[in-house]
Amino acid sequence: YFLLDLEKIPPSNEPRVLASACKSLFKKNDAQTWIWTVEGVEKTPAVLVIRCPHMPKSIRLAGDTLPTENYEMRDGLLYVRFNNESFPRELEVAF
Repeated sequence: YFLLDLEKIPPSNEPRVLASACKSLFKKNDAQTWIWTVEGVEKTPAVLVIRCPHMPKSIRLAGDTLPTENYEMRDGLLYVRFNNESFPRELEVAF
């Protein structure tokens, strides 16, 4: 476990990965969609914690829509869960 003081992170209306159990690299965004490239140790659980203003409309991983049970919003933080793969995939969060 590690601790992160959310009060020390500058406020923003834009989504921002605060922690992840995989490699996550910001790729691009447009008006309503934010994209990160993610990869990790194959068949291990991945979790991304993203600070965002509200619940997204949808989340896609490698082109497939993640089921709603794979993510939840609590206290301004979006928790996204999936299984890691050893190759890069795109995680798209649409608002």
